[in-house]
Amino acid sequence: MDKKIFIGLMTMLMLFATIGGAMAAGTFDTPTSSSRIRDTQFINISTGLNNPTSCVLTFTSSITANTSETKTLVNSTDGITEITTLNNTINTREFEDGNDYGISATCYNSSNVGGANSSTITAISSMIFDNSEPTAATSRTPADGTTDTDGTVTFSSTVGGNVTTSCELVFDSTSGCSPGAGSYAMDNSGDTCSLILDNMPQCKSGYYWTVKASDETNETLASYNLLKVATSGSMGAKAVAFGLIDQTTGQAPTTKSSTPILIILLIIGGLFVFGKKKGKKK
Repeated sequence: MDKKIFIGLMTMLMLFATIGGAMAAGTFDTPTSSSRIRDTQFINISTGLNNPTSCVLTFTSSITANTSETKTLVNSTDGITEITTLNNTINTREFEDGNDYGISATCYNSSNVGGANSSTITAISSMIFDNSEPTAATSRTPADGTTDTDGTVTFSSTVGGNVTTSCELVFDSTSGCSPGAGSYAMDNSGDTCSLILDNMPQCKSGYYWTVKASDETNETLASYNLLKVATSGSMGAKAVAFGLIDQTTGQAPTTKSSTPILIILLIIGGLFVFGKKKGKKK
């Protein structure tokens, strides 16, 4: 074969290979990154393939139970020649709500999955799946009106795990006391949110607290519970035991109720001192 002809043929083959390689990539037309989607969502992908038949979509989220899930999308326009796009719908209610979803895809134009007739689709990110709002937290402990005597309190509640990705312990400092901050991130596992706070200071008016459930797009606040903390360091329990702090209110008794106790203590003390002096005279 003539050398010039050979070089020309090789050049043409390399050109075709370059063109083919460029087409073996695609993009999401609908939806796009940072889109908010719900219910039945239309998907349209420019595959870079002639007559694509299917795409395997991978959904990822670090804050939901759907850490990695795949779905095969069959082209609704399959069989129409010279078509390079693939489109169909997905049901977003099959996923937990979240605001960090990413979607990647690999598309094919033959039944030979994994063969040469495939293309990789540029991934999209920061997708918001928003189909519902979190349910209000229930079974909250400590129960409303509880008095704690050691300053260490375990806060816990039940939430809808399938619609909740995070929880906050919230205090209403306008109605009661604050332990330091207005809110604290809670541990969220399945249907339970919990948090332990240590060294909560004594508060006469009490702490009004609740749990806020979130899916990172919507938030739901439950009603407030009242917590009394009747402690001053390690003396809290002893103060309750000796009647110096009321276990129900978490407050010191009123002047009216403490006066008889004070008088009795003074009489006992006076008798003790008088008895010691009398013994010395003998």
